[in-house]
Amino acid sequence: MRRKREEARRRAEARRQRPLARAASKAQAADEELITPLRLLGFSAAEARQGAAMCESLREAPIEQRLRRALSALAPGHPTPARAGTP
Repeated sequence: MRRKREEARRRAEARRQRPLARAASKAQAADEELITPLRLLGFSAAEARQGAAMCESLREAPIEQRLRRALSALAPGHPTPARAGTP
């Protein structure tokens, strides 16, 4: 009886963890979707990850919009959204 309860608890915990794992894998896929083209454009892995991190709030946006945001954040000499308007 105890073994059945433990098994039921493990299954219930696994069911609770599934949505979290799916969300994490979806976020990772969204980052990879940006990192690959940034790397192909010549950015280092660290720069590509930084650019992808700048787009966290745009996870549901089209790839073009997220890539544009990442490129604007990584472009040298161009104001980033955080620095826009400052001298």
